[in-house]
Amino acid sequence: MDKPYLLRPWEIEKLTDRQIVELYYRKRDDKGVPISIPDEKHEWNARKKIVSDEDMLLHKYLGFMKMGASLGASEAKMKSSWIKQFGSLPPGIK
Repeated sequence: MDKPYLLRPWEIEKLTDRQIVELYYRKRDDKGVPISIPDEKHEWNARKKIVSDEDMLLHKYLGFMKMGASLGASEAKMKSSWIKQFGSLPPGIK
């Protein structure tokens, strides 16, 4: 990864933002050798919040209900469709 020389444009376009930064914007010593990057807080290093299965199911259910409302379907019809497809309503939904 430390040899960015001779990359063609179609190879460069496949690089991620982090790879571009590592290749082209790294500090280099007097001989042109890249200096190692200290572990900093960047968006690509940040851990994403782990979402529980219940929260993901609830989010999916709410999105499903919003879609039904935008199509003009009744709440009862959407709930019955959800139960037919997934077996039961998410926890906390009556």
